[in-house]
Amino acid sequence: MIKIPDQVLKAIAPAVLKVKQHSPHILFGAGVVGVATSTVLACRATLKVSEKLDRTQNNIEAIKQDALQPYLSHRHSSVADPRRDIAVEYTRGLFEITKLYAPSVIIGGLSIAALTGSHIQLTRRNSALTAAYVAIEKAFNDYRARVREELGEERELELYHNGEFKVLKNPDGTTEKVLMTNADGSSIFARVFDEHNRNWVPSAESNRTFLEAQQRYFNQMLMTHKHVFVNDIYDNLGMERTREGQLFGWVYPAKEGESFIDFNMYNCSNVDFVINGDRSVLLDFNVQGIIYNLI
Repeated sequence: MIKIPDQVLKAIAPAVLKVKQHSPHILFGAGVVGVATSTVLACRATLKVSEKLDRTQNNIEAIKQDALQPYLSHRHSSVADPRRDIAVEYTRGLFEITKLYAPSVIIGGLSIAALTGSHIQLTRRNSALTAAYVAIEKAFNDYRARVREELGEERELELYHNGEFKVLKNPDGTTEKVLMTNADGSSIFARVFDEHNRNWVPSAESNRTFLEAQQRYFNQMLMTHKHVFVNDIYDNLGMERTREGQLFGWVYPAKEGESFIDFNMYNCSNVDFVINGDRSVLLDFNVQGIIYNLI
């Protein structure tokens, strides 16, 4: 048994790891190229099939004529059993056609295997990533629960949202304690709706009307389709899609938490948008979690 030197193993190990990392893309590319090659070879083989079929048909007709008129036979094959000769011609013709299409079939089969392998690897990796996120989410929620137990509900919310509870006086004279949050305390799904958005207009009232209509629309969609992805909302609002938005969203009815979609545009942090006529607003969606884990 040949032993590979350690220095060679150390040199090729990073390259092997890189190939393994990109193996789904390599397999997919090879599969696509293989399918195209298989199609070209099949087309070329088809152009030659007529010639093979005509030759086989001519030989069979000659055998039949030899059997009927042996004295006119111009062939050296036996006419004692014409059925056997016809079977031999059919077998030979089938073999010739098989040879024509064999490269196309082999390459096509290998291409399908490569595409299947790419799909399996990506599915396994996505499953592993989802499982890792679920574990991290559970650990984070457990951590928040311990902080709430130690510091109290209000203090934990202040730390989580990077904000502060303040007492505000309503026009009717009553007071209300609300959490004033900062933009830095928003979630990873938060987006600013401002002049850089194609749906934004220089009118605070029009922007509020548009966002309220979108929020009602997606709540209706949630109740109808039973699920909504974050990217669905990004698309309608004219915002760029994200990888997280393709996994996270809402289901109806929710097993835990809120069974509705809230853009949180009426948060106290958006008081200028709500009251003072500011035309831009920070939207921080109340995302439930990974949809596939909520179903």
